Amino acid sequence: MSAVETKLSRDDLQDLLDGSPFTKFIGARVTEFDREKGAVTLEVVSRPEIRRIEGHDQIHGGIIAALLDTAGDLAVAAKVGAAVPTADMRVDYLRPLAGVSIRAVGTARKVGRTLAVADIELFDADDRLCAIGRATYLSKAG
Repeated sequence: MSAVETKLSRDDLQDLLDGSPFTKFIGARVTEFDREKGAVTLEVVSRPEIRRIEGHDQIHGGIIAALLDTAGDLAVAAKVGAAVPTADMRVDYLRPLAGVSIRAVGTARKVGRTLAVADIELFDADDRLCAIGRATYLSKAG
């Protein structure tokens, strides 16, 4: 069966997350999944190790970028049936991300034969948009 014919479930997407030491470490969880729309929502609960400065609740920008990338990757994976490598990514930080919970929503916008594009939004616990990203992925597992 080719990757395009493979249908990933929400549990499969979570298994992809749990298979990565990094996403397992930060505790990323798939909380929503719509295969037809190519949309995946991830949530992470803040912890001291992912904060920018000790004693403050702002999340480090590298963690934000990684969550955007991961949510975009899973959105594409939902469409193509496998995790795919990132070719390029842009991040716009709109406001400091602070608080207890973080939500990243990735949506596959275009999946072609070679490349796929996803848009990703990242929200804080008060549902404020804190960062946006657009990423390009190879559309085949690699």
